[in-house]
Amino acid sequence: IVGLVGLAVAVSVFLAVYSWSRVSHPVSKYYGLLMTADSLWAAGYLCMILGGGGYLTEVGLTVKGLFSAVAGVAWLLFVSEYTGDSEWIPTWVWWVLTAEAVAFGAVIAINPGGLVISEITVDQFGLFAFPTESPGVITELQLLLSVGLVVVSLVLLGRFFAETESVYRYQALIILVIGTIVATSSVLFVSESRIVRFVDPTPILFNLQALGVS
Repeated sequence: IVGLVGLAVAVSVFLAVYSWSRVSHPVSKYYGLLMTADSLWAAGYLCMILGGGGYLTEVGLTVKGLFSAVAGVAWLLFVSEYTGDSEWIPTWVWWVLTAEAVAFGAVIAINPGGLVISEITVDQFGLFAFPTESPGVITELQLLLSVGLVVVSLVLLGRFFAETESVYRYQALIILVIGTIVATSSVLFVSESRIVRFVDPTPILFNLQALGVS
């Protein structure tokens, strides 16, 4: 599990750097932005595991929370650029969503009254201790916002798929399916409907997202 999370970090970082520096495509920089957010989300989770419930775990929790929120914005931005819908979305929308994500990260670090993270439990599994956070009210509200962004992106992809008959139609279908899987995984983890109670599979699924979207 730790190896898969580490692989997700490495793959996402590689694709982010490759997209920023090597790929000449209209949406490559937005894909690079998405991969950057995903890599930092996964890196935060890796720090949580390696921290064993100590200070590094707290830092990792903040990083993971911040960039999970940023990733939702980056995903919608990438999809809207891919489908061409960014033309009608005002620029200020992205600034507001980004500011909200950063504010959420700051609130995680403070965690006033346990409203963000109500409890952290640590389970030993092999050589590693896996911290698991229980969401507070603010985290649940953030999840609703992130899910809303993903739903909008899936609607845009679905419309693009229905209206396009070129090879981009099948690319859109792949992106739609992968986005649905990753978003569902995140919702199930936060809602505590988990296959393995102490493992967040979402960063691991970044491997699938990175390869599929690439």
